[in-house]
Amino acid sequence: MFRLITSNRGELCSTHKTITGYTSPPGTDEKLVIYPNPVISGNSFTVEGVFEGCTVLVYNQYGICVRSVVATGNSITLTLDNVQPGAYLIRADGKQGKVVIIN
Repeated sequence: MFRLITSNRGELCSTHKTITGYTSPPGTDEKLVIYPNPVISGNSFTVEGVFEGCTVLVYNQYGICVRSVVATGNSITLTLDNVQPGAYLIRADGKQGKVVIIN
């Protein structure tokens, strides 16, 4: 048994039931596919493995979110303007991948 103290609902205790969950709709691929990779700064790249309505986040090497987009389908096309060359982490609904931006 476990006990969870929440900031607004008080104490929640477990039961004999198992709690399960998933980060993606059933039947989806568990990784992001990003191409072309590396990509020249200012050019677009595609992220596959997302689903409609999920939020796609792009983080720089300092962990700062530099872009946030809601997907409108199973893939999205992004362009990172005004960012420094380097590696960027792409996260979407528990999945992640990396894109490298070059000059």
